[in-house]
Amino acid sequence: VDLRDALKKDEFEHVIKKLDYDRKVFEIWKTKCAGVGLARMHAKQEHIVNEHRKVVQTVENYVEGCVRFLTWEAHKSADSLIPQLLNFRMEALKKLRNQPQPGSVSDVPSLVLINWTAPCLLPAQRQKDHANVLAWALHDNANSCGIILSPTFSYQKGKTSLEEHAALNVLAQMGFNLDYQFSLLYAERCDLRDARTEPVKQLPAKDLKEVEDMADDSVPTSCSSGFVTGAAKHCQVGAPAAEEILRKLFSGVDLVPTQTPAVLVIDLFPRVGDFSQAFCKLRNSLTSTASLFYVAVAEKGKEVDWLRATLVEDLVDKVKAEQFQVPGQRPFQKEVSADLLEALPALPVMNLLVTTGEGDEKKLKIPSSLVKKWSCDEDFAQVFSKWLDEFCEVYSVADETENTSSPNKRPAEGQDAASQAQPSPKKLKFDEVGAEHLTPNDKISETLLVECKLGGKDSLNFQVRTGNRAYFVNLTGNEISLKPYAALVGFGRGAFKLFKGDDVVPEKAVIFTMGPDSLVSVNGVISSVSEALTKQRQTKPDAVVCYHKANPVPEKPGEFTFTQTHKVGFVPPGKKEGAPEEAVTATNLAARVSMSSFQSLHCVAFVWHSKWTVKGLQPIKPMLHLVKALVLTPGTACKLNA
Repeated sequence: VDLRDALKKDEFEHVIKKLDYDRKVFEIWKTKCAGVGLARMHAKQEHIVNEHRKVVQTVENYVEGCVRFLTWEAHKSADSLIPQLLNFRMEALKKLRNQPQPGSVSDVPSLVLINWTAPCLLPAQRQKDHANVLAWALHDNANSCGIILSPTFSYQKGKTSLEEHAALNVLAQMGFNLDYQFSLLYAERCDLRDARTEPVKQLPAKDLKEVEDMADDSVPTSCSSGFVTGAAKHCQVGAPAAEEILRKLFSGVDLVPTQTPAVLVIDLFPRVGDFSQAFCKLRNSLTSTASLFYVAVAEKGKEVDWLRATLVEDLVDKVKAEQFQVPGQRPFQKEVSADLLEALPALPVMNLLVTTGEGDEKKLKIPSSLVKKWSCDEDFAQVFSKWLDEFCEVYSVADETENTSSPNKRPAEGQDAASQAQPSPKKLKFDEVGAEHLTPNDKISETLLVECKLGGKDSLNFQVRTGNRAYFVNLTGNEISLKPYAALVGFGRGAFKLFKGDDVVPEKAVIFTMGPDSLVSVNGVISSVSEALTKQRQTKPDAVVCYHKANPVPEKPGEFTFTQTHKVGFVPPGKKEGAPEEAVTATNLAARVSMSSFQSLHCVAFVWHSKWTVKGLQPIKPMLHLVKALVLTPGTACKLNA
């Protein structure tokens, strides 16, 4: 009996030693996997960034070779602009010297594009300048032609016909032949006798563009998240429409290289660059051997930088999506070769414990048969149960139906190499407002300063009282609940301002400064700025946050720290002398009190409504949002200060 008990004790102790050994080697393996997974993730990110930069460089070289952006700002009239057009045409012909018959300058016709859909966007004499350039192009080469989009918008109601009449007078004075007309349709063609284009997609309001200042210290010009309106909307025909216009112009035209070595497209009012994108697509698909070149004349110098940046960005996206091919450019390599990645370490040999899952996501478990054996043992059940409780604090017991890896068997070669660490998107967590922050309405003793309703008639009141105290107050007869991340109050129709050096920051100004967990709202989706940047960099590896430098946290994939490079703030509107006091509403209440009223709030946070632009993530306006679920019964208030 003594010998049997001794052997059983030895067996149990040996089992515990094996279990402890399996657990230890598994934890070491997980630590190694974490390091290797991080290295693999960084290698993949570096590969994508390098590939993206190669595509950007290739596209920039392509654009530099066939596109030129000029500006009316540097030329007082058409007379000073035309020499620049001649210089670009000469440069274009020099690039064709390797062709058998490169031709001469006089053999290059011009296609002049003039967008007069919204004349109110043009300076007073600009239409005459456009007409003078068109006159030069038509007299320079008999094969030249012009396309003019006639006025469709005026800020003065009922005056669009006058704008059209004035435009026709300018053209008629030049002696142009205006007999041929076309219609750009956005619906089904109703009469085949009309010289109409094929139906094209009309841009929805959300896809319309606004010209931006590309300088690093330039501030947003608009604090509205609404869509483009007015003249800026009507002047945008959209890239699909521009593509159809150019396609129709060049269809059926026989461009013989010996007679027409090249065609120069002159866009005298590019605005948002619809025709520059259409030109690149046409040039890429044109079967003719004649070369096409494009020159756009923007109104201001800052528009040139934006036009070039948006064109490059659009072509880069198309190259990566295999929708556009730059001559000589190899396809974008999205995936890094597995041979260049560090392999995950092999799963150690287990004695008794088993694993479930794949790759570095494997989980350690103890077989249920082993648990049953020792949990019911009359001698060692208590000791084993203590060990099992400690084990189950981190791991678990395997179900009999689970697909587990058997101990003492190594996984097949390469089985665990497929998985690698990826930054997992953080889901915004929220709690409910605790009962300790709730109080009856009649218990509020501070003096009321400002108040507004958060919605319609049956909604909560937002109050700011003396002592920088803020409250939600239910003055209705119904129970009211607010969902997490609901918008609360804003700062009115303010403006952004750049603060330099010792500039005094107004008391009510809100500085656009980002931390790793700062909240932003992009297209109505609230997330941390780190998560928004990580998501954007999946398609645009060079994405940035305006006025900040993003510093990746090496040991935490998907997280960033931010260093402010420019001090830009939202300044609420001040009261104009003699003007009546504006009513307090949820859209402007935050601008009526000191910023200290919104410090240390336990369930309310600043959220920057933002949008992705060519420059990066750009602020639109700050708002206060609820970050916890809230339920208020009638006659109850919620104290917002922690």
